[in-house]
Amino acid sequence: MRYRIGESPELSTYGSTGDFVTFTVVLGILIGAALVWIGWRGRQWWLVSWNAGLVLAGLAWFAWTFWPGHA
Repeated sequence: MRYRIGESPELSTYGSTGDFVTFTVVLGILIGAALVWIGWRGRQWWLVSWNAGLVLAGLAWFAWTFWPGHA
């Protein structure tokens, strides 16, 4: 993303914050869990495996980000 001269990325209207990242990860976990269930019922194993990976990646992100003592 480009910024104008003298503009701080933190002050940008479209700047990303930790809240947006957290929301995106939570949304990915919820959608991934729903698609794992749908894939399991439909016996679509590629859908189960890809979305199980999405859920695990989201949970790993939470574990890494909110681990006690992690800066």
